[in-house]
Amino acid sequence: MKVILFDIGGVICEDIEKHMMKSISEEYKIDYSLVMEVRGKWWDLYACNKISEEEYWKGFLKDVGIEDDYSKFVNLPYKKYIKLKESMLPLLEKLSKKYKLFIVSDHSINWWNFANEKFKISQYFEEEFFSFNYKSLKSEGKLFEEILKKVKKEDCLFIDNSRENLKVAEKFGIEGVYFENVEELRELFS
Repeated sequence: MKVILFDIGGVICEDIEKHMMKSISEEYKIDYSLVMEVRGKWWDLYACNKISEEEYWKGFLKDVGIEDDYSKFVNLPYKKYIKLKESMLPLLEKLSKKYKLFIVSDHSINWWNFANEKFKISQYFEEEFFSFNYKSLKSEGKLFEEILKKVKKEDCLFIDNSRENLKVAEKFGIEGVYFENVEELRELFS
């Protein structure tokens, strides 16, 4: 193995959407599964840079029946939910000295730029494959096709907190590891 592919949300950073949507669900007393279902519809568009952050929030709020102004929500990720997983940066620094590290993530450009500016994540990565750049989600396979234009599948290991995304990578011959926590990942590479 020469290349490690990392997801961002839920692996390097906390899962912004899961925590934020749980909080919204509880505050507005809306079923969490409904909130996540509606969020998925709007997130897919936003993460692929097909709609703006404003359109994301307005569409999501309308579909879950929240009548508050979207401006109340737009700063939530930045103020409260974009957080780095504890002790992840030292691990990335260590791994970047031995392997090529690539980012492979379904992410919004706005949230990524904020996280990267705050935590300086990009410094550890040689390549970045984001849904917002390719207008395509990991589940659609295009990001893995693009990766395999640069490296061999047998040289890659993909780390993600989504079993579905790991299955997509496997279809391209890329081995995957389900991310549980930083400690287990550290042990894997020790």
